[in-house]
Amino acid sequence: MTDRRWTAPPSAKAGDLYLWAQNLSRQFVRGDHKDYSLTKVTLTAGTSSVIANEFVTTEAAIVLMPTSSAAAALSPYVSARAVGVSFTLTHATAAGTETYDALVIR
Repeated sequence: MTDRRWTAPPSAKAGDLYLWAQNLSRQFVRGDHKDYSLTKVTLTAGTSSVIANEFVTTEAAIVLMPTSSAAAALSPYVSARAVGVSFTLTHATAAGTETYDALVIR
């Protein structure tokens, strides 16, 4: 069986997918795509943290990137969402100093 994950659809012209990805990348760099939010997160002491973010929707992708060695040791996950208000992270016991970058894409 042939792996076709990186092949353009049959109807696409050669290079269409590449040009689309390149254009999308330029929009993010310029800030033209307004449906994302990048924020700094510091976990609260304990096992859950509520993060205020107005970009949260029921279907938004929330990507966490640890920015401290202590954060890399925890395993946070999004356990709840309040649309347009916040999201809740549940995690192993935190000291309150673990930091992340959070990207919310809707």
